[in-house]
Amino acid sequence: DPVSIVGSDRPDTGHVKGDLRMSRVLQRAVRDRRRRLRTEARIPYGAETLRLSVAESERIVAEARRRARTHNASRRFVEAEVYSALAASSRFEATPEEVRQRLRHSTAIREILDWMWPLLTPAQFLEDLFGSRALLRSAGRRTLSEADLALLYRPRSGPDEEPVFTLDDVPLLDEARALLGPLPRRKGRPADDDEVRTYGHIVVDEAQDLSPMQLRMLERRSLSGSMTVVGDIAQATGAWPHASWEEILAHLPDRRPARRAELTVGYRIPAPNMALAARALRVAAPDLTPPRSIRQAGVPPLVVQAPPERFLDEVVRVVREERDAIGDGTLAVIVPTAMPGIVADALRAAGIDFGLATRSGLDHRVTVVPVGLVKGLELDASVVVEPDAIVTEEPQGYRALYVALTRATKRLALVHSRPLPDCLVDE
Repeated sequence: DPVSIVGSDRPDTGHVKGDLRMSRVLQRAVRDRRRRLRTEARIPYGAETLRLSVAESERIVAEARRRARTHNASRRFVEAEVYSALAASSRFEATPEEVRQRLRHSTAIREILDWMWPLLTPAQFLEDLFGSRALLRSAGRRTLSEADLALLYRPRSGPDEEPVFTLDDVPLLDEARALLGPLPRRKGRPADDDEVRTYGHIVVDEAQDLSPMQLRMLERRSLSGSMTVVGDIAQATGAWPHASWEEILAHLPDRRPARRAELTVGYRIPAPNMALAARALRVAAPDLTPPRSIRQAGVPPLVVQAPPERFLDEVVRVVREERDAIGDGTLAVIVPTAMPGIVADALRAAGIDFGLATRSGLDHRVTVVPVGLVKGLELDASVVVEPDAIVTEEPQGYRALYVALTRATKRLALVHSRPLPDCLVDE
């Protein structure tokens, strides 16, 4: 069934959800939902009472576990065994089918089955798991730390609310779907509703930011292991910043040897800008060779230092001058995560028309963009504000700085009051 996906988790929570160990946690969580009865069940049946003992319920669950391919598909076996056990307790030689016909709409029977082997959608399963500290501890105590389990907990939605999940939950929902399988077919549902689509060839961009669980989700959809995977390790700034392509390939199909091609020529960034960005690259990803820029001509990057009391005034001045220099082009004011509001207030007070990337995308000529959102953007000019704050405050600081320095196709400016990172100081 469709679910609502809104936003992302905090980086530390996203990191836990992306960890490959979550596959073991979810396997254990599914197993925990397969339970024997706590006490003997007694079901009124005409003139007698049918019984299902704790020991018999334990036998049924154990046998179902041995047979199970997916969780939901095994529910019918459990149902059949429960009706057989109840029939066997009858003094009047009732058959399992007779018991089923008479009791299948019984609330008591439904409670027994939903306790022993509940039918679950991925959304129900994940909402239950993350909303219970006890379920989380039972499923994850052998795999995750208490701090990790605490990050996964979140209160369940209200009784009249649909659960809302994050982007970081998507691979977990997909993993749960693989473990649970589809619900028993409902009348009128298309036959292909239950199928996980696979593809003969998969193309993946920005692969450097995919977590192991996300990569596992891609592997599940590969029919033949054929993939084209594109990315830049130097721009790995997500919750799972991989250090090498080996880390990424370890989670993808290995039916064929991987063939690699390294792009060493840059067509987008002028050589003067690339030379400055290459200094950050040497720290961000020392094993990578900086691209050689085809565009040798270009305006040298502008670096402006301002005292703290005049810092915002200088940001406004540089933004205005760079905006005017590119005519009808686009300009991004790239700021540390904590600074969009401060810089926006200064631009607004100066009468500069601008937009906020978090609200209006790139609909304005000038846009204030938190550095965490700037990856993938291509603009005529960019003003990078307080580079040292980007380095010190972002989880992958130097990689975030490298991304910020490589967005502009024409003009690049840096405005700072704090000392520049050592890699940007003139050599």
